[in-house]
Amino acid sequence: MSLLQEKLAQYKHSETDPFSLPNNSIWEIYEDRQSNVWVGTYSGALRYVNVNEDGAFKTYHPQNSGLNYLPVSTFAERQDYLWVGTEGGGINRVNKVTGEFSSFTGRNSGTSNNIKSLVTDANHNLWVSTFRGGIDLYDAGQRKIANYKHSKDNPNSLLVNDIRKTILEGDTGMWVAYQYPVPKISYFSFRNKSFTHFSLDSTRNYAYLFGILRQGEKNIVGY
Repeated sequence: MSLLQEKLAQYKHSETDPFSLPNNSIWEIYEDRQSNVWVGTYSGALRYVNVNEDGAFKTYHPQNSGLNYLPVSTFAERQDYLWVGTEGGGINRVNKVTGEFSSFTGRNSGTSNNIKSLVTDANHNLWVSTFRGGIDLYDAGQRKIANYKHSKDNPNSLLVNDIRKTILEGDTGMWVAYQYPVPKISYFSFRNKSFTHFSLDSTRNYAYLFGILRQGEKNIVGY
């Protein structure tokens, strides 16, 4: 805790409180540009949080909203919209002003409905990382989809098509972590449209990465 005497608060599911968390299995937490917090749960629902309100938690699930699938695994943002990735139902888009949901599934909307990570770049393109489907690029300007997959004949392609997590490197590229029993990550150059692979230090013969995050301006940490 800081020296400003900030208080630590804990939020948990309560069967008697409809404004509590839907359950305690948290999969992803995301803060949007309006400082609202969105919580994706593994076995529950999508939860919207405004900590400045009484009854701060509002739940979205397929029975009470346009959310088409659970669990919710990842988020990305573009202006008034929030992109919501699900593990089996593709992508949902939420209008943050109206609360209206739209869903994007099937062959015409991507190569896989099992979404693991979402990021939007400086050109407002949406990068969709999937399990077994590689990475899809939704080009906002040309309104088309490109797909990046592993190719055994191309050392500058993805290592495998099972993606765990992606994070941006400014406006130059993107780091990729895999759902793969080898401690390796890749860097994708937006300019060259190619992947460069890096091995991470490990004390074991294999290591799954659960994700990657930025530590300061120069370091990438796998965990």
